[in-house]
Amino acid sequence: MSPLSALLVPLALLALLLPGLVLERVAARGDRQAGRSIADPSARLADAYGVGFALVAVGGMLTFYLRLSVPVIWIAGLLALTAVWLVRDGITGKSAEREEPGRVLLDVAPFILLTVLLVLRFIQARELVLPAWVDSVHHTLLVRLLLENGGLPRTLEPYMPVPLYYHAGFHTNTALFAALTGLAPDRAVLIFGQILNSAVALGVYRLGRALWRDGPRALVAMLLVGFCFQMPAYYLTWGRYTLLAGVFLLTLAMSAALELVRGGVDRAGIVRLGVLTAGLFLTHYLAAALLLLFLGVLVLERVFAEKGFLRTGSFKALLAGAAGGGLCALPWLVRVLAYSTDLVGLDVVLPGESLDEAYYAGYLDYLLGLLGPLNGPRIPGTDLALPGRGLVLHGLGLAGLVLIGWRREVRPLALYALAAGLLSLPWGVNLAPFRPDHGVILAFLPASLLAADVLVSPLDPDRPRRVRGVLAGLLVAALLGLAMWGVSGTVEIVNPGTVLADAGDVAALAWIEENTPEEAVFLVNTTYWQGGAYRGVDGGWWITPQTGRATSLPPALYLSGKREYVLTLLDRARRMSAVEDCGDELRALIEETGATHVYLHQGRGSLQPASLAGCAGLRPVYAGEGVFIFEVGDDAWRGSRIPGPNKGSPTHSRLGTD
Repeated sequence: MSPLSALLVPLALLALLLPGLVLERVAARGDRQAGRSIADPSARLADAYGVGFALVAVGGMLTFYLRLSVPVIWIAGLLALTAVWLVRDGITGKSAEREEPGRVLLDVAPFILLTVLLVLRFIQARELVLPAWVDSVHHTLLVRLLLENGGLPRTLEPYMPVPLYYHAGFHTNTALFAALTGLAPDRAVLIFGQILNSAVALGVYRLGRALWRDGPRALVAMLLVGFCFQMPAYYLTWGRYTLLAGVFLLTLAMSAALELVRGGVDRAGIVRLGVLTAGLFLTHYLAAALLLLFLGVLVLERVFAEKGFLRTGSFKALLAGAAGGGLCALPWLVRVLAYSTDLVGLDVVLPGESLDEAYYAGYLDYLLGLLGPLNGPRIPGTDLALPGRGLVLHGLGLAGLVLIGWRREVRPLALYALAAGLLSLPWGVNLAPFRPDHGVILAFLPASLLAADVLVSPLDPDRPRRVRGVLAGLLVAALLGLAMWGVSGTVEIVNPGTVLADAGDVAALAWIEENTPEEAVFLVNTTYWQGGAYRGVDGGWWITPQTGRATSLPPALYLSGKREYVLTLLDRARRMSAVEDCGDELRALIEETGATHVYLHQGRGSLQPASLAGCAGLRPVYAGEGVFIFEVGDDAWRGSRIPGPNKGSPTHSRLGTD
């Protein structure tokens, strides 16, 4: 990152905060009547960032339908909101109700935690030269497309003949972040992704304040999510940045819903819930489904606890906010459903069925492993092992569910945890295309809040002051121990197996951009990925998002293309994954894809550079740091120059859920 970009990053974050901050400032008058603690600056910061993020996502949808650019939409919206702010608080001479001063330590502590967590997240990502794993490749390509088009395009052309119906809230925000900072798409994805990873912990804090109106519990939950749990820190190694954005908005929308139900009719709260709901539907479909689940649980809990709840203003306010947000996002959702109806359905796995057959080999062990380390060091002289961090943390969450989940203030969360947990079981009914592992990697959300409740409950005022003092000291010591345990286990969170590109690939990609024509097509190594799909194995898969050149296997959104197109690509990828030498199969693939170059990385994939030494028709043109590029020099190799797989007409076949 250049010094100028480093300087512009905080300024860009402030700029992205402004729309939400303005809206929150205008809405502040009704907060006290709504039962919301407006003295907490951290809760305000979370809401402002979430609302700002959602507004940019909605602006991205407008770029699609109004053919306007993202910066234009954002600037126009910011000016409009600023005008409203000035009219309401400047010209009229009115001001928001004075906030009550909160305890200094509790006001400052979330900011301190957030700052330290940001540093930790960037330390965890320090060795990545490009974002990790499969999702990051198409995230970067989408940001590139947004920057090139000035908004959301209808298809992913010219890079692949695929319609765009992917959840794009993250990409719209990241594209604006890149435009404001001058960062390349890959750097913007990586940096903004770590900021969002930290924001999730702030969102959990915000949800804790809505649940209990209690700073200590919310602060403990924030610490557990940021420094102790395996998730969401592990999202870095998957590149699950869209899900991070979705979870952040989910926590804020849940908070807004709780405050409407508990605080009564509040126009500001209705608008807040509506904006967050709309942004969530545009940002991540699984997170949006979880919001619907929470809203259903919340309403049912109130119906049984409060007679006539469905006739109250609180219910009407909740319905207005959620329905209003859904209607705002409806044009995009209709497009999504039009392309993905064949993918939505119910998957049923009976209790007696083998998970290895229903999913894939070792699926149950995989689910358990997603919770974090379940076993710690072995006890000397025995075959027993100490409990691991994942077992301890989720065990605390389960204890909270059992011991105090019946309390009125936490009951909606406990019921939501039960419902989400049942839907995450590998046996039973699951709503496709979502899978049980999707639910398991989100278990940290209710678990952290329930664990915080069970840890802080001994400090409730009904105990003698001296006893509470001792217990507070023990709690601080336990939290410090958990944080140190978590940091030591996650500081090297990146799984080396998910790192596709290294410094050698980055240098080769720069060479490709400077020394090959824009119409070049690269044959790249492939391997089996999941669900019958294939992926790239090295920096060759990054060629399209980084340089714009075509590859024999495009980024994973190729799975959203026309069935014939997808099957052709899968067939070629399958065959390429088995090629080991300069033979007829390699020749056939070069002819079919129209490849002008072959990209290989030493030690990655089935086809190795040494196998092409002296291969007729291939001329080595680049070698450096383990990367080798060959040019197809003999026209006979390219046959009739059949158009590469990145050319054609768009249609559909798969809905992304990452």
